[in-house]
Amino acid sequence: MARATGLHDDYQELSAPPEEKKLSSASLKPTPIKERIWRLRDFFNLWVGMAVCIPTWMLGSSMIAAGLNIWYIIVIMITSQIAMGVLIVLISVPGARYGIPFPVQLRPSFGLSGGRIPALFRGIAAAGWFGIEVWIGGEALHVIVKYIFPGWANVSGGVWVWFFVFFILNVALVFFSPPAKEMKVIKTLMAFSAPLLLLIGIVFVVYFWVSAGTIGDLALKGGEFSKGELLKTFVIFWVAMMGYWSTVGVNASDFTRFSTKQRGQVWGQIFGLLAGQTLYVLVGVIVTSAGAVLYGRAIWDPVELMGNVHSLPLAIVALLFVVIATLATNVAANAVATNMSLIGLWPKRIEWRTASIITGIIAIAMFPWKLLSDYASYVFTWLIGYQVVLGPIMGILLLDYWYTNKRGYTLNDLYSFQGKYSKLWAWEGFVSLVCGTIFALLGLFIKSIAFVYNNGFLTSMGVSAIVYLLITNSYRKRTI
Repeated sequence: MARATGLHDDYQELSAPPEEKKLSSASLKPTPIKERIWRLRDFFNLWVGMAVCIPTWMLGSSMIAAGLNIWYIIVIMITSQIAMGVLIVLISVPGARYGIPFPVQLRPSFGLSGGRIPALFRGIAAAGWFGIEVWIGGEALHVIVKYIFPGWANVSGGVWVWFFVFFILNVALVFFSPPAKEMKVIKTLMAFSAPLLLLIGIVFVVYFWVSAGTIGDLALKGGEFSKGELLKTFVIFWVAMMGYWSTVGVNASDFTRFSTKQRGQVWGQIFGLLAGQTLYVLVGVIVTSAGAVLYGRAIWDPVELMGNVHSLPLAIVALLFVVIATLATNVAANAVATNMSLIGLWPKRIEWRTASIITGIIAIAMFPWKLLSDYASYVFTWLIGYQVVLGPIMGILLLDYWYTNKRGYTLNDLYSFQGKYSKLWAWEGFVSLVCGTIFALLGLFIKSIAFVYNNGFLTSMGVSAIVYLLITNSYRKRTI
């Protein structure tokens, strides 16, 4: 088999459908080269569309709430997103080269059956985000209705009505958009929503800045820190900003399997992530800080903030933006990952539409309204919590492709019980995953090493990668 030499295309496809039906389905089979139609602008729009969302806004407002000023936040965002962009590009290469989705990419390092477990972990994290986005969108619809029909404010449980309305809309859109069609839906949705959402974000900044006459001391000055506390807070948020996209980052192959060229996915993803994430975090920072001048307190929830806007047309436009942004992100970032993970569990029985319904059920079971109760729950419980599991998976996949398998897989063997990846359960992947996760979780229980949890994405990823390297090197020596 020809080996790739870095980021060159060297695209491959199967000459015939996989014979092992237990390892393949319509959603898991490699994308034929003729169906790989995504170009640089499509990946750029994808990442801008996913990044321009309310959780990203909340990242900015949470950094303001933690006391960081806008200059520190700009440095955090630019450097962390470039670093994360490089990791995402590197983990995306096999997907683009072979047309394989994330559950299949896991097979060499976790086993033909074992790969379903880390895929499930990723799916649960995505389902959590699916629920968070639905809750935010439902809140926005609830507030819009209150603006138009003030009497709705007296309806008991009104927000729950709109939560379930928006939930049904999200699930229905995903339900009727299986993989090949889903990618066309995402391309269209992102091409429309990405520039619109960026424009609306600029309108928000101008309105609040002009209304307040300043962006406010919260953004310009920040809080009072000792040098040690400032460094600690800076590092925690720097790592959290990287790990924020460990969800979509780890399964980026679900998108790059449709890439026409490696160059397109490389630059489209890096620039899209950097532009979308940085700009929208800054929107959250400026609007939250200026809003504190106008309303006397910092409101970190943008839906609540927009509910205080006195201009009815602007408020309705703003809240409609929330609905569009959450819908776009949910379809692209969350539904794809959860559905593909569920399909990988039982390819013969679970197809796209069944997976869509299960995704919705898991999303509600994650109690998204609890995760958004305050910024500390959002950052330390939710963001860092899932990163200590996804970080190790990313580290193992990177090392497995670029080092252990010397930048190349045998495509046929990824779908065969008799090939070079024939292990049902690859213990080296699971040992590495457990070591990295446990190491990071120690920081929850031992105060003197709390930093290993607070920076859980990097610490867990680093430990797992090192353990995987040691195990695979040791195995190589024994087999030589």
